[in-house]
Amino acid sequence: MKSLIAFHLASLCFIYNQVLRLRIKIASAIIGSTVPLFRLTSPPSNWPFSLKEQRQFPDGSLGKEIACALDRQGFDLIPKFESHDAEHVLFGYDMSGLGEIRLQIFLLGNGRYNWVAIGTTLFGLGSFPELTWLFLRDFIRGREYRNLNGLHLGNYLEKQTVQVRAILRNNF
Repeated sequence: MKSLIAFHLASLCFIYNQVLRLRIKIASAIIGSTVPLFRLTSPPSNWPFSLKEQRQFPDGSLGKEIACALDRQGFDLIPKFESHDAEHVLFGYDMSGLGEIRLQIFLLGNGRYNWVAIGTTLFGLGSFPELTWLFLRDFIRGREYRNLNGLHLGNYLEKQTVQVRAILRNNF
């Protein structure tokens, strides 16, 4: 009897994980489809280095880690989105639909009260209600960093990522 219950629980976990993967892919497609809209409404970023230049940075630097993350995903630096890619790397959120939702919730917790963060948060809560506990943790984590609004992450590309995180973290 115990082995039958264990089998059913394992089957349910497998099915849930498959459905969750599908939901993440759908969320990625929906979020990805909004990029052209954001390109129209985003101001120029004045990013100081190309992706090719960032690939030459020392290992562990923010610029090099951004380049590696983008290369792993098969992405390129998109004009006006460079700081956003830096935020993914700097705060440890992958570049999937779920990673995007979590990053926006982190940024909302950090004080970025704009339609992108609010809309993505609502989309995430509606799409993944069972992950509310994780989203709450991301929101609280965003409060642990100094306010990032107006900060130009391009100024930190040559510094070690660990060092940048320490600079941006609030001292409690």
